[in-house]
Amino acid sequence: MNVSGFSPGPGAPSVFTLKIRLPPDESLIKELKAGCCQRRIKKSVQLRCMGDKARTLGAGWLLGYAVNIVTGFEGIVAEESDASGRPLLSAFPELYVSLAHSGPYIVCALSPFPCGIDVEKGSPELIRLAEMFLSPLEYQQSRTVERGNLEAWLLDVWTMKEAYLKAKGTGLLTEPAKVTIRIDGSSLHVNDGSTPCAGLCWSAYRQQLEGGYKLALCWSNQI
Repeated sequence: MNVSGFSPGPGAPSVFTLKIRLPPDESLIKELKAGCCQRRIKKSVQLRCMGDKARTLGAGWLLGYAVNIVTGFEGIVAEESDASGRPLLSAFPELYVSLAHSGPYIVCALSPFPCGIDVEKGSPELIRLAEMFLSPLEYQQSRTVERGNLEAWLLDVWTMKEAYLKAKGTGLLTEPAKVTIRIDGSSLHVNDGSTPCAGLCWSAYRQQLEGGYKLALCWSNQI
């Protein structure tokens, strides 16, 4: 396993990435399971695909690693979740948590403020699915993007939009196509027609990972 951590800057969440070997073997599954709470282990048992098992357990292992680095806590981190599926830590209610995984990558963000993280791999399939997650304004913007750059543009929008929805606390309970985002350097401008997050200033960070994967991070410095 290859694990690393960083923060994009002052006031930004602590970000941790884990890259696992695929397909996983039993020794990797055992190693990951040793760092997970029983709730996550039970969830992994229901999965037939070994890759899915490894990613699910990897998320629990990485969360424990991240909490240890940020708080100094040593031990198994108990996880809960809210209605949107957002992870909650009863032992650390002051921390906001976001997790995501795709392919060999698992990513985690921890912050005292709302945050969301996503990781996805670029694919031509994004072009076919664009109308499902782009708002009408974004769809019009997509038609001005050069064909050779469209897939990368869509990947930026999709990953950041999902990161924002996680930070907002609704996840995909909010239809992505009803949210319009604009990434302006390290700032994220959002129009989702709602008021719960009105007035919050959202920050954005993107990182290209090996293998065509993109990491997107969104956070606020207010609660």
